[in-house]
Amino acid sequence: MKIPAYIVDAFTNTSFKGNPAGVCLLERPITLEMMQAVGAEFNLSETAFLWQAGKDNKTFCIRYFTPQVEVPFCGHATLAAAKVLQDIYAFRELQLLTNEELTIAVSFEGKKIKMLFPNHQQVLYDETAILYKGLGIQDALYTGYAEALNMVMIEVADEAQVLALQPNFATLLEDKSAVKMVVVTAKATQPPYDFVSRCFCPWLGIQEDPVTGAAHIVLARYWQAKLAKSHLHAYQASQRGGNMWIEMISETQILVTGEAVIVLRGEMEI
Repeated sequence: MKIPAYIVDAFTNTSFKGNPAGVCLLERPITLEMMQAVGAEFNLSETAFLWQAGKDNKTFCIRYFTPQVEVPFCGHATLAAAKVLQDIYAFRELQLLTNEELTIAVSFEGKKIKMLFPNHQQVLYDETAILYKGLGIQDALYTGYAEALNMVMIEVADEAQVLALQPNFATLLEDKSAVKMVVVTAKATQPPYDFVSRCFCPWLGIQEDPVTGAAHIVLARYWQAKLAKSHLHAYQASQRGGNMWIEMISETQILVTGEAVIVLRGEMEI
């Protein structure tokens, strides 16, 4: 079987920046074992698999795989998948249905791709000793936990601390809680950005994720309240770097806008 396969750099308008995702367009679902094998073959932080949902040609099912495991949702792979579908079908809008029954509405405005994501809350988190040690953080301004994403968010005093982080991933993996992602953030010092972050996911086989759309669902809610702004421009300060625009729509929805670049088109034989 040959399937159309793509690599897309998400949350950037420049090739080889942002977060690369694999995208595979299927005529029908393949086995989970085969999806996982393809995810391992791509060896990117996520690979998305798409197929049409019934007779509605603007609605697609989507599943996400890291090189090691399936994950319920991935922001940058959603953006990458939308970019591929726009490139093929010239859609102005579409819907993506995740395996967790989440419906993601997508629309297109020039080169920008707008995605309606759920708006997740977080609570204070105090099981921090191993995480602080692994990240080399002495003092934090706030630490919260978003159960929906198994994500810990840590605010530190300034952007310089975020940029200087050199995590010890072996130490982070000593944390045997439900945590799958830890994000460190601070207020941005340079316009046009409102806040910066970095994201580490060694529990998913990803040391540092270049640009993490899902994490910004939680980050946006936090910084919207702290900065008293409903429109935010975020920068993820990984080596590749990437950015997105975020708008609070309601207590349950957030609009994430980004750009993406297709850097490879081809076929995978499985």
